[in-house]
Amino acid sequence: QVPALACSVAPELAGDPPPAALVRVAVPADVEAVKAADPERARAWRRAQRRAFTWYLANGYRVAGFESRPAPADSYYVVTQAAGGRPAARAGADR
Repeated sequence: QVPALACSVAPELAGDPPPAALVRVAVPADVEAVKAADPERARAWRRAQRRAFTWYLANGYRVAGFESRPAPADSYYVVTQAAGGRPAARAGADR
């Protein structure tokens, strides 16, 4: 069982993803349906996932698993801070 949700990264997220020991990156329940119904929303999901994975992996995190949920619920990639990884800090915080 995966620990409780620390945060969920969705297309509405602006800026850098929030640092936490455990995060879940959302995956739409039916990606193909989202693409067919609203291509821009599908692109927003893809951009948000890319932004989240790029930031977390660059800041000492690793993908630890996947929580598959039956539709209509979204599924999630489980991302945790890797042992010995760099502490997560807000990008630009040291500037």
